[in-house]
Amino acid sequence: MHFFCQRQKLRIIPNKSGGVLALTLFLMALIPLSTLAGTSLSGFYELNYEQLQDNPGDSHGGNLGFIKHYFELRFFSKPIDWLETYHKVGANGEDVINPDKFHCWENHIQFRRWGMDAVLFSNQWRHSFSEYLLGLISGEARGDEGRAQGLRLDLQERRGFRSELMISQNGEGDDVYIGRFRKRLGSRFDLGTTFLQRDWTDANVHPDSSYNRVIAGDLEIAFTNARYTLEYAESWNPSLQKQRKRRWIDGRVGNHSAFKLEVRGLNLGSISLLGHYRDYGKEFHDHLSDQFHPIDQGSSFDQTGYFIQAVIPVPRKAVTLTLRHDGYETSFDPEKDTFLERENGQQRPYRVRWTQAEFYIEFKGGITARTNYEWYTNHDPIREEFKLSDHTESYFAEVQSENEIALVKFQVKIKDIGQRDRVYGGTRRFGERTLFGTEVKANISEKWQVYARMALVDARVDTWSTLMAHMGYFPSPQSEIFVEFGSGWHTDNDLVNDNDIADNVREIDHKLFFVTKVNF
Repeated sequence: MHFFCQRQKLRIIPNKSGGVLALTLFLMALIPLSTLAGTSLSGFYELNYEQLQDNPGDSHGGNLGFIKHYFELRFFSKPIDWLETYHKVGANGEDVINPDKFHCWENHIQFRRWGMDAVLFSNQWRHSFSEYLLGLISGEARGDEGRAQGLRLDLQERRGFRSELMISQNGEGDDVYIGRFRKRLGSRFDLGTTFLQRDWTDANVHPDSSYNRVIAGDLEIAFTNARYTLEYAESWNPSLQKQRKRRWIDGRVGNHSAFKLEVRGLNLGSISLLGHYRDYGKEFHDHLSDQFHPIDQGSSFDQTGYFIQAVIPVPRKAVTLTLRHDGYETSFDPEKDTFLERENGQQRPYRVRWTQAEFYIEFKGGITARTNYEWYTNHDPIREEFKLSDHTESYFAEVQSENEIALVKFQVKIKDIGQRDRVYGGTRRFGERTLFGTEVKANISEKWQVYARMALVDARVDTWSTLMAHMGYFPSPQSEIFVEFGSGWHTDNDLVNDNDIADNVREIDHKLFFVTKVNF
């Protein structure tokens, strides 16, 4: 299955001078076309320079410098209302003109007519489907960040019937087939079904299996301004078919099945409620979902649980109280990637309870505050961790002020209150620790902007910190220059709530990053 050009090297002419000629001819061909109605040509050039200090604690450490170029060209055309084309090509590396580094990055041709939306695409993310309850199509498990090449067909609703179809090949070379069908019955009922299949192309990766197939059905009911949704799914894997077992005896779904029931939008006076019940089989495998992928991401196998959320507004105050509680039982240990033995062949040994109470307050002038307290309980009589700590608590507070000129955010978190530092399974577990974080952004003028993020962790037996600072200059609407110091990924998930800094010792990266970018 091959559409357009692959996301690989584009060798139009094998030698360097030929690459220059090919690129020049390509641009000359697109420029006159961009003057047509409904057609545009845009892109950018970006130069990156990165300097990393090698072994900053060593007086003999040197500096490592890296230079990279990025060039991107986007061609969009909609000559008639029902036809659209899009192409994105570019280059990265030390030599933009080198044909070995010139890539065909994205392409699609889209046809919209007669209630049909058909798109032929390459290297694009086209995996958004209306199924959401079980999350059968989600996350990195789709392969290569979800990018694929193939054909997608969406039929608009007709007489209550709607369908979404896709045939593609993902970035790992696997063939993927997805079908989603929905039928509306009056104004209160919706029926749906989903079909997924992923065929392997590399027998060495899955020697005992040639495909993974999932079939699901769902029902949605609207009643008293609330929506009740349930979904049931079954999976098939050739390597596991001989050992298929049912659990109907104890009232559970099958080992290869998953079930979820959700209530959304239920109001009791001013209180808004949301909740669900879930039951996932031990061998329910879905290779298009992070949650149920047996190799890459999955951790929800053999799990029975529930979630409840209540949002309570305080009368005559700009204050909202949100209560959340999640509880589940499972025999799957995500840390060891294995299943635990049942006690007496009956009881599930691993039970988790998590509760959070959060206040959100809005003040005048764009100032907001958020504070929460959470409890985590792990009842596990088998795992060694239970003997060290079966209950943890954490406190979090945040104050933020934001307007058109500046953003200022302060955070503090006391994590695992009362716990001791320990080592479990060869991995160090920090006990109680206090985290401080701040984020600042200021638009000094129309052309200058500064931004910084930092966090400090005091773990009693150790301390560490991280910093990312950024200054941007915008000489024109089409150009920008900025300099950045440090690494932002340590705190990119809400500062002190990012486990990269909260649960790992980090150091300030002595890294300087310079970027200049020109758009056209």
